[in-house]
Amino acid sequence: MRGERLEEGSERVCKIAFYSSKSGWKKSGKFLVEGPQAVREAIRSGLAKDVYFDESLPIAEEFCQGDEAWFHPASHRAVEKISKDCQGVLAVASSKDLERDFSSLNLSGPFVICALWQVRDPGNEGTIIRSCDAAGCRAVLLVDECASPFNPKVVRSSAGSIFHIPFFRCSEEELLDLRDFASLISTSGRDFDKKVLIDSSPSALEGLGSMVLLFGNEARGLPERLIKESHAVAKIPIFGQAESLNLSSAASILVYDAVRSQRMKGEL
Repeated sequence: MRGERLEEGSERVCKIAFYSSKSGWKKSGKFLVEGPQAVREAIRSGLAKDVYFDESLPIAEEFCQGDEAWFHPASHRAVEKISKDCQGVLAVASSKDLERDFSSLNLSGPFVICALWQVRDPGNEGTIIRSCDAAGCRAVLLVDECASPFNPKVVRSSAGSIFHIPFFRCSEEELLDLRDFASLISTSGRDFDKKVLIDSSPSALEGLGSMVLLFGNEARGLPERLIKESHAVAKIPIFGQAESLNLSSAASILVYDAVRSQRMKGEL
């Protein structure tokens, strides 16, 4: 559906830009989607309400017309005023369409779930969501105070995966309740006398059945109390000189290995 043109001086420009702020997505229930890949997936999922494209750029037809959203041509200056990171294409989506109650999490096995504890960096969170989507994880859990999944940096770094894989906010207590359904595997440099699984070939994650892989805060890692409540601790060996891996890199390696181990056994 073709919408009206967006001009730089329009009040709507300020309103759309407001959706990229914390108060904006909280108060309005709408959030900003930036960049061709993220907008493409928002359109495909049917969750893009309004799409705005820079009419001065050679934009692909899929961003200019369709039946599931309103498509608005916009001046270059209007688009730039809203976002300098959108590469000429942005959209507005409803956060309510993606919010899910933790009680609706599908726990029929086997599965691999990725849980993030107090991960505050939106780029890391979005990249991990993308890796989990690519690997075929069941879901992503945001435990305690993680970055908002509606932060534009999370949405952009997920490359649209936020519209594919379900995510749930949950408490530590709800996380620990999942031990009745799966092995809770912490990822940490400290083990506190828990069983240690060294991720290598053949994978130490094989034969564990359903798994919840728990990753901690970028700076502080996981607290001792959560590690001690886990079934085991997984570690990635460092063969070179690097002190450690970035959180999103470590999560990608372990998530893929966990899913691969289940697929090789024909469980997924």
